[in-house]
Amino acid sequence: MTINQNPDQSPEVTSAPSVDSGAVPATAKKSKARRNALLATGAVGLVGIGSTLAANISLNGGNNVEFGQGVAKTTACDEDGFIINPVTSYDNRLSIWRLDRVEISGLNLTPVGSGFSSGGYSTQDEAKTAHPGEYYDNGWKRTCDGVVLDFKAYTDDINYWKTTRDAYVNSQGYPNTSTPVGWAQYDGNVYSGNNSANYGYAVVIDTADDNSSEVTNFGLGDSDTYGSTDMANWGSLDHSQAANSSFSFNATLRWRPDAASISKIAVASMAIFPANYNLNDDQGIGRG
Repeated sequence: MTINQNPDQSPEVTSAPSVDSGAVPATAKKSKARRNALLATGAVGLVGIGSTLAANISLNGGNNVEFGQGVAKTTACDEDGFIINPVTSYDNRLSIWRLDRVEISGLNLTPVGSGFSSGGYSTQDEAKTAHPGEYYDNGWKRTCDGVVLDFKAYTDDINYWKTTRDAYVNSQGYPNTSTPVGWAQYDGNVYSGNNSANYGYAVVIDTADDNSSEVTNFGLGDSDTYGSTDMANWGSLDHSQAANSSFSFNATLRWRPDAASISKIAVASMAIFPANYNLNDDQGIGRG
């Protein structure tokens, strides 16, 4: 969805570009009906550009959210939705606002199968088999535990088309804004000698059954040789209260994008990483 960026008007929401939802592994076909609940997309518009980019954005899973003129319906692996908070700072050297990091909070990482005894099962493994991707809390609910979350940025300003995946591929110039903006832009610049890359940022967090630890992995949408994970970081993970977890991700220092090139962020939840993503741990979790 796109939110009108004029702070003096009520924000207007329209539909966002679609995002590939990935595929369920063949070994999980018997659970396909339940796993389909994990394959959902949500999109959020950013109110304002520059210093106001840091306004909180809420993804209310499955509920309608009023944004003045228009309604956005978002669904994800989190029953209550979660918050996306883009944080920016002004770069005096380049005279632009740059995206320092994207903070995610209120994310439900409750271990799959938790509450199994109340849900009528003898063991957590039994509950996980019967209710993949869910936990019990006065009913079976979805959790983002072990789900790949893929964040993509888009622009609706043709002046920034050169920050997109299409501009990277078609260096001769075919202006459009249909493909994602690169999370990595060298020194915040638009396309110049293949300097816009990493068109998707995906992360998976698999919490232990007792929430005492976790296994993680992240991946980047590959733009030929410019999809390397050394261009980006993620961290600040806190799942001490599993149902209200948080983390952040960012491009490394000189690859931080120009904040003005990002008009909206789309989020997809999926069972595995897209096949063409460059993973931090190619043998780790999330690879089909």
